[in-house]
Amino acid sequence: MFLPRTILAILLAAATITADAGIAAAQSGEGNRFIPLGRIPQLLQPGGLAPPKFRRGARPIKFFVDEASLPQSLSRNLSNACAHGRFNAKSVGRYYVEIQTQNGRVRRFGFANAEGFNLRDPDNLRGRDFAFLFELDGTSECRVYALATVF
Repeated sequence: MFLPRTILAILLAAATITADAGIAAAQSGEGNRFIPLGRIPQLLQPGGLAPPKFRRGARPIKFFVDEASLPQSLSRNLSNACAHGRFNAKSVGRYYVEIQTQNGRVRRFGFANAEGFNLRDPDNLRGRDFAFLFELDGTSECRVYALATVF
């Protein structure tokens, strides 16, 4: 049991020395040494800062909404809950619906539905057979539009 731990410690020390030598060589421009993938953030940011975080792309949802129907579908109760962080999209900006306005602008809304898709609703305010469009989610000016999905 003692021997494998010793061998593992020696191998780990050798790998660390090789990785440090590879990074030093790459920074100085010497030779054709490889850079271990796990050490790339240290090479890119030698000051010890946290590595950059990459965000996955957003996904459009095919959902027809007429701009004229939005004012009637605005829910004051859900908008108030959204502004207080009690009724929001789980992934803000990840799933969205775009609406073409009459003046040619495109408005983007976050999307969630009553089945719980992309919806954070700890107070169970959602009801049944609705889709929810979020505007300015995550702010105190949040507006939630509740659109019936069954007619």
